[in-house]
Amino acid sequence: MANMTGRISLLVQLCLVFFTALARAATQEPLVDEKPIYRAGDAIPVTCLNRTSDTGEHVTDASGQLQYVPFPVCNETGRPLEIYFGVEKDINCTIDFISDPMFHLLEFYVHNDAPMTCRIPTRPFSASYKAPKEDPS
Repeated sequence: MANMTGRISLLVQLCLVFFTALARAATQEPLVDEKPIYRAGDAIPVTCLNRTSDTGEHVTDASGQLQYVPFPVCNETGRPLEIYFGVEKDINCTIDFISDPMFHLLEFYVHNDAPMTCRIPTRPFSASYKAPKEDPS
């Protein structure tokens, strides 16, 4: 009988520990992804690999990472090329003036000596980054 009482006591203690842990877990705040996210209409900047105009070689920063620069300024917006998250529409980007270095880079791109490589970030750069919104209409 004493053996049975000891087992029941152990079972009650284990149940108490289990339900206490369960109650604490239920009252815990859920984990929140604090990384910034895009919202409909947010402008997403297009950046392209920086290349030298004389050879078309990649330009790197002080730490040896490839350097990306904003796309040239578009006549239509007066800003570098941007796409808008969740907005389906045609985007035109006319580059009005092309400097000699830019002309030589375009020659590299057209003749396929160096590919034009651009990217868009999957998330805004930081929580404080607020890209201007465009009217989706």
